Amino acid sequence: MGHFSPPPPPHYHAMPYAMPSRAPDPQQSGGNEIDPQSFIAKAYSMITQADPSTCSWSEDGTSFIIKDQGQFTELLPHFFKHRNFRSFVRQLN
Repeated sequence: MGHFSPPPPPHYHAMPYAMPSRAPDPQQSGGNEIDPQSFIAKAYSMITQADPSTCSWSEDGTSFIIKDQGQFTELLPHFFKHRNFRSFVRQLN
């Protein structure tokens, strides 16, 4: 499993976040896959911004927990160019 940094201190969570409407097209950047650093940054943003009933960081901040796979899948196209849960899991490895 990929290594994720712990979430920012709690006072950052109170700041309003704007979800991107859709992930940028990787074809425009010359590649057809998301580079690992971009994937980690997008996954971090998604977990941090998501409703805690969908997914959240673990208590110690070293991992995240998906609580509602259906809702999580609905978030994917806001950060990535797909809504395929299995593809997201594959990229974690």
